[in-house]
Parts: sequence; structure tokens; C-alpha cells
Amino acid sequence: MRVRHLCFVLFILATFAQAQPNRFTHLTVGDLNAETSVSLIHQDRQGFLWVGTMNGLFRYDGQNMVTHRNHPQKENTLNHNLVSALVETGQELWIGTWGNGNVVNRLNKRTGAISRIRLVRDLNPAYSTALTLHDGSILIGGANSICHFLPGSAQHDVLASERVSSFWEDADHTVWAASQDGKLLHIRVEKPRLVLLDSLRFSHSINTIVPDKQGRVWFGTDKGLQQWRGKPQPIPDALRNKAITSICAAFDGSLWIGTQKHGLFRWDSQTNRTDHFVSDERPNNLHSNVIQHVFEDQSHLLWIGTEKGLYFTDLIPSPFQQIPFADSQGNDGLPLYEDTNGILWVGGQNFVWQYDRRTQRYLPDKIPTTRTTQIIPNKDGNIWITALTAQKVGPYQPNQKPQVLERLIESPQKPVYKPGFFVMTTLEDKAHNQWFGMYFQGVSMREPSGQWHHYGKDVIGGIAVSRIIQARDGTIWISKWDSGLSHLTGGTWQKPEFEHFRPNQDKTKDTIGTTALSYSVASDLMEDRNGNIWIATFGGGINVLNPKTKKIQIFTESDGLPSNSVLTVLEDNQGMIWLSTLNGLARLDPQTRRFVTYKTKDGLPSNTFLFFGKAKNAKGELFWGTNGHIVVLDPKKLTQTINHAPVYLTDLKLFNQSVIPSADGILNHQLMFTNQVRVPYSQAMLTLDFASLFYRNPTQVQYAYRLKGFDDTWNYVSNQRTATYTYPTPGSYEFQVKASLDGQTWTELVHPLTIVVEPEWYQTLWFRAGMLLLLLGGLLGLYLYRLHILQQRQKAELAVMTRTQETERKRFAEDLHDGLGANLSLLKLYLNMLGDSKVPVIELKQRSENLINDSLDDLRRLIHDLSPRTLASIGLVNALHELARRVNATGKLEVAFQATGFTEKLEHSLEIHLYRMVQELLQNALKHAQASHVSLTLSRTPDGIQLTYEDNGIGFDVAQATSRSNGLQNLRHRAQLLGGRYEVMSESGQGTQTHIEIPV
Repeated sequence: MRVRHLCFVLFILATFAQAQPNRFTHLTVGDLNAETSVSLIHQDRQGFLWVGTMNGLFRYDGQNMVTHRNHPQKENTLNHNLVSALVETGQELWIGTWGNGNVVNRLNKRTGAISRIRLVRDLNPAYSTALTLHDGSILIGGANSICHFLPGSAQHDVLASERVSSFWEDADHTVWAASQDGKLLHIRVEKPRLVLLDSLRFSHSINTIVPDKQGRVWFGTDKGLQQWRGKPQPIPDALRNKAITSICAAFDGSLWIGTQKHGLFRWDSQTNRTDHFVSDERPNNLHSNVIQHVFEDQSHLLWIGTEKGLYFTDLIPSPFQQIPFADSQGNDGLPLYEDTNGILWVGGQNFVWQYDRRTQRYLPDKIPTTRTTQIIPNKDGNIWITALTAQKVGPYQPNQKPQVLERLIESPQKPVYKPGFFVMTTLEDKAHNQWFGMYFQGVSMREPSGQWHHYGKDVIGGIAVSRIIQARDGTIWISKWDSGLSHLTGGTWQKPEFEHFRPNQDKTKDTIGTTALSYSVASDLMEDRNGNIWIATFGGGINVLNPKTKKIQIFTESDGLPSNSVLTVLEDNQGMIWLSTLNGLARLDPQTRRFVTYKTKDGLPSNTFLFFGKAKNAKGELFWGTNGHIVVLDPKKLTQTINHAPVYLTDLKLFNQSVIPSADGILNHQLMFTNQVRVPYSQAMLTLDFASLFYRNPTQVQYAYRLKGFDDTWNYVSNQRTATYTYPTPGSYEFQVKASLDGQTWTELVHPLTIVVEPEWYQTLWFRAGMLLLLLGGLLGLYLYRLHILQQRQKAELAVMTRTQETERKRFAEDLHDGLGANLSLLKLYLNMLGDSKVPVIELKQRSENLINDSLDDLRRLIHDLSPRTLASIGLVNALHELARRVNATGKLEVAFQATGFTEKLEHSLEIHLYRMVQELLQNALKHAQASHVSLTLSRTPDGIQLTYEDNGIGFDVAQATSRSNGLQNLRHRAQLLGGRYEVMSESGQGTQTHIEIPV
């Protein structure tokens, strides 16, 4: 039921979408609103549009309006807001207003400044028209005179006249001035004098003089249109007795005529056809009958100034042709097909119509059907029409009624063929199997043998089929209104195998680049020339599936698509993808991934398209259906470009504040006339505005910009018209802009702008050189300081080593003196006692041998202390065990030694240092601590080696002992040399604890 309701709403939306005529666009931008009374329109040499109103002068660039008004307290503004006359000379605009007398305003376009020029010989209270003559001088007509003056000179002349309404300079460079009292003045200009040659009187007030392309001169009077020169041409009755205010001779030879209260007329004098446009409050119509000025610009847009705003319409015929639909009942969709005879088949509500494009008429014979959904040719040249049922029709035969060859509803296999609400689509595949997709019954397939197969929700995942296509690789793709896309990948006709593509149920996940569709309602299906499958969704934009990778790319409104409700998808012969939507027609370039949108202002009868309404003929023409009209387009004729529309920079902002030109400022002239700007780095938060002067559909213009020297590539920004850069590095850059309609043909900036970002004092070369010298000096000083510290450290280490060596020598000398020296002295005494009868020789020999053995032991001990050779052979741990054993053997001190974590030998130099440190600790215990017991622990951990010493001696004051004890200093020095930490704790009577940590 949800599917029924959804599709019913979709069809109702399409049915009631009414096509609107695309004639006039009402322009309301900035201060120019729908109630602004527009008195004149002018396009300058650069292409900007200037609009004079009762509320000031406006400059339009296709997107924004710049306003000039009177400010009573400022002299450099307009002298009055009612602008009634405007001419251009060089880079200046001369502006006449309706008030405050004999003052002409001069606007310098380069600087943007306005100055007031007082014409002292002229007493006009107001000016109503102006003309630039061939020699650059200016005529300006007012309420009671004509003034001629030379720009840049104080010379001017005045000729009395009633209110002048219009000027015209003929080929002989004489001037004709029309006045509202019915006079036509013939004037010769003698710089600066004005010479009146003749005065012709007419019965009616002359409001305007205009020559046309055929050399005829026309008057617009209070009593209608009047011809003055050229081959006489009968004037239509519709243009008589109307107060004509403005005439424009268009490029196609037609006259556009504005009236005081009867609206706007178009008269083609060659065909004598007259079109009348009057006020109508509906969109795309004029909203006022008071036409004050009609003007054609350089791109052949016609601008109409009215009492209620500014309008424009395109004088160039739209590339979109329109064929009216014959069925007044309309249709939910508008299926289309053009055969090889140039006959366009159009599906209607109750018939299929045939339209002969050569005669531009519908054929009298119709094919009865109900709610057509698809018209498609068969391989044998016949045509299948799908609707409430499917029927095959013979090809078009001139002067013959269409022949119905088959109706599936009459098939003898009714129990197998399951028609739903109606048949949506049909396909004959390469094996001549006939596929029928239905709205509520899934898919039925008929083999050439006549065997039917039906695939329902359990096989294709849904029941509401919208399209069936066969890809180039022969596989079948099925899109559905209720469940996305299915792909036939294998199996048998009895048990086919499908893969399914549906939306991601987890809305928090990003579906881009995945196998998930953006939406479940698939309205159309197509394979492009590269084998990609395009799925149009009614709510989720357009999806592009790569059959090889199964990845899906999604395009939505955020990418430039005019609507996420896409009805049909087509590929033209150039490879462009066309999408019909509920908000216009879109063309996508698959290479650049950029959209171009076409709407009613581009010639479409409506922005709302219908389901099923698409076709492409053998010539490459494309067809779409809207309610009431069929749209036809030859893409090769879509030559609308903006090569003629220049691109300008329109504003420079620093910190989002526009820079006003001034003599001593960053800008000396208006940005469009500036080639270089210099910006201090501290102000270099730059925003640049730019515009292509393309007025037909400015939002359709795509832009790209880059700051050369800063950007590596172009920034493609769709229709964004601003670029912002924050603190670029000081240097010289060139800002470039280009614009395009189709993403292929680009128009570049008229004047590229060089931007010089000037460095601050701390960014200058001299400052950086000074800082570099300072840095080098600092590094040199640091190096010398470090060298001094190292030298001092080496001196200290040398002193410590010297003291250590002296201590070792002293200890060695004491050991030699106390031990070996004493023994040798005693041995000498024993030798002297030889021969003494009192001392037995045997006893003396025994004493001498014992004395010699003790001396040898002392000598070995001293040699071992000087160079512990056992380290190299038995290792540190065993050597320390041996050292502890020898100390214990003295009976003076008990040493408990324990070692853990040693599985392999250490580096020899490290073992020597550790051995000496233990020797130093035990030596201190023997000489000074008066200890009876020492606990010594050596352990190895992943972080290093820890040596812990503890005795039960008398203790000492650590602070006093450290400064005078060579032993403690030796221990600390050795620990520092090894990169380790030495800590000693002791108090009087409390023993001593020492902890040493050495990293490995």
C-alpha cells in the first residue's frame, strides 16, 4: 500500500505541473526591487548594465547591483536620484537627472568617483535625454533648452527649445531633436556652437526617434507609431492611437515598442505580425503596462524598464523546440519514440498519437490504449506499446491505420502471464526472449518457444518494475519503484540468480563509493557508452554503477543537480548525460562531473518534466515530455556560449571590507581597471569578487580561479563568484579567473591582477640576514661555552684521576712498606743470625721459609689488586666471590656477597670499574668503619646494574666526609664516568649504606 500511495502522489505531481510561457524575467537584485520605476537602460563598453531609476543609478554585473544615489551632505554623489539621461564618453558616464537644474553628473568608471559639472549658460531645471555625437561631444536636452558641451572643457553652447525628448544623428552627422510640443529641430554642430537649420512641426508630441535596420526612421508619438523616412510601410492598427514612449529596433528586424499604458508590442514589418504583451501577474509575464524604456544589449537580450521594475527576454530563438501535445487530458507520463520515417509516437492517456514532424501535424489515426508507459521498437521493426497491457503494433505505413499485431492480455498462457496494475516496460533481448516489467506483479519473460517464466518479489526483490534493459555484455538489469536495482548474473530461467543493489539502511554511514544506492525509488535506467549503469531515483538524485567494481557514485543537489527527483536519464551522441527532473533539465559532463541546468528562462515550456518521457532518434535529437508540450533538442545546436561575455574583477576586500579606490590607498582605480595591487602582509586576508557579464542565466555560469604562484591547479567552484586567500607568503602572484557555461569552452579574465604581498619589517631580507647572523653568533658562543665546560670537566677529571692514582700509589707503597718491606727487614735479621750458636739453623731456616711464603702471598695480593687477571678468566661475579673469601680469611671482617641476574660476562672495562668500586668499599670498611659485618649485593636488571653495600660500622657525617674523603670521591667519580648514579647514607653509630646504579 505504501508503494501505491507513493506512486499515486508522484503521478499527481507530474499531472498537475503546468507549463508556463517563458517570455519575461523580472529582475530584482539588491536595491532594485519589484516596485522600482525604471526610466533608462544602458550598456557600457565593458559590458556592464546601467539602470536609471527614480531612486538612483544602478550598475548590474549579472549577480550584484552597485548603487549610486544622492546624499545631501556629499558633493561627490548624484545631484538628484531621478536619473533620466545617460551617455558614455571614454571611461566616463554623463548623467542627467530630473531636478536641481543645470548640473550634469560625471562618473569616472576608473575611479568610481562622481563629480558635478555646472553648465553656467544653461538654465535647465532637468534633463530628459542625451546623445554622444560622432566627435565625442555631448548633447543633453532638458525642459527648455539643448546644451552642447565638450567633455574635459568648459566650452558649451545652449539652444532654446521646449522639452526635448529624443536625439538622432544621421549619416551626414547632423542632429535631429524631437520635442514634446511636436517640433523636430534640424541642428548643425559647430564646436561648440549649435546652429538651427530647420524646424518641422508635427501634429503630435514626439517622444522618441529610432532608425531601423532597413534605413527607415520611426517616431513614437502620443498618437501611435509614425514613419518619417524610408520606404513607406503600412502601420498596424494595433500601433495607432497609443502613447508610445520607447522604440527598439532589434537585430532581427523587428520593432519592440513600449507604450504609456498599453503594454509592450512586437511588430515584424516583413510578416506584418504584431504580438502584444500586457500586464499579467503570473510568472514570466510583465507586471506593468507602463513601459518607459526598451533596450537591446550586446548579447541580444531585450531589456524593458517599467513603472514596476526591470524585465528582460531573449531575442535569440531557444534551441529547445516545443511540440504541443494533442491530448487535452494530459498524461501521467509522456512516452516518446521517433521512427525512421520521422513520425513521432506520443503516448497519451487513452491513445498513442503519431506526429509528422515534416508537416508539423498529428495524423488522424490513433492507437487506442490506456495510460501509456513505454513505446519501443522490436527487432523485427514492429513496435511494442506498454500500458494497462502490452500490445505489438506494426510499423508506420503512410495512409494506413496502425495495425495491432498482438495483445498480451489475449495470450493463451494467461495463468503464467500475470498483468499487474499496468505494464511499465518491455524488452526483447539478444536471444529474442521477451521481458515484461509490471507495476505490481514483478517480471514475466516469454521465450521464443512460447514458454513463460514469472519472477516475483522472492526473486527480484520487489514487485513494482520501472525499467528493464540489456547491457552490452548481455546481462539483464531491472530497476524498481520499491526496491532499487537488480542484476541477472546467472542460473537458469527456472532458477535465475540475481544480485541486488539497495539503499544503505544505516543512515549514519557514508554511501559514496560503496555498493549502496542513494534511494530505493528507481524511476529510470540506462547504460552509457562506457558500460556504466545510470539509475535515476525519485528523491536520491542520480546513481552511477560501475559493473566491474560494483561501486556506486551519487550526484545530488549538493553537486549541482537541480532536483533530487530525477525522472529520466539519456546519453547524447557526444557522451553527455541528460537528466529530466522536477526542477529543470540538467546536462552532466561525466569527465568534469559538472552540471549545466536549463529552465524556462532558457526556452523550456516548464521546469517540471514527466515520467517515461524520453527518446533519442537516429539523428541524435533528444525528446522529453512535459505536461502540454514535447521538448525537442539537437545537442549540436546548443551553441550558447559566453565567449562574448567578458569576465571582470568587481571587488577587493581586506578582512571582508571592500577597498575603496583612493589616490594614496591600495587601489588607485576601480579593480577592473587595475593591473597590480600591493598589500601589506598584515592586511593580506584577501577576498576577490568576480563576474561574467552574462545576463541570460547568471547562475548557470561556472567559474574557476587560481592564484598563480600559490595554487598548483585551478579551483573549480561551480557558480561561486568569490575567492579568499589568508596570508599568502610575501611575494608576487597573479590572480586568474575563467568562466564557462558548458565546462568545455572558457572565457578568461579581461585583466589578470598581479597581487604583491609586501613583507613586514620582520619578514624582510635584511631582518632575516641579521637574525641569521645573530643565530650563527649565538651558536658560535654556545659552542665556545660548551668547549670551555668540556675543558674544565677534563681538568677536573684529570685532577681526580691524579688524586686517585696518588692514593693508589700511596696505598701500594704502604702495603709494600708494612707487608713485604717488614718481611724483608726481618729476613735480613734472620740472615744476620746465621752462625749464631744460640739460634738453631733448622729453626732459622723454618722461620725464613715462612717469612718468604708470607712475602710471596703479600706480593701476589698486591699484583692482583693492581691488575685483577681473574676477571678475564673467571668473570666479575666469581672474582668478587674470591675477593670476599680473602677478606673473610683475615678474620677482621665478615663479608656476605650475593649476585643475581648475570647470565653472561660484561664488557671488560665495566667489570674493572665495578671491581675497583667494590675494592674501595671493602677497603673503607677495613680501615675506617670499624665494622664486623658487610652485606654486598650485585644485581643485573633490564635497566642496568645495581650495587648495594651495607655495614654495621660506626658511621660518619656524609656532608663532612664527602669533601675530604678520597675514597668517596673516587666512588662518585667512577659512577659518573659510567653514566650512573651514586648515593651514600650514614649517621654516627648507625652504619653506612651505599647504592650505585650503572645503566647498560
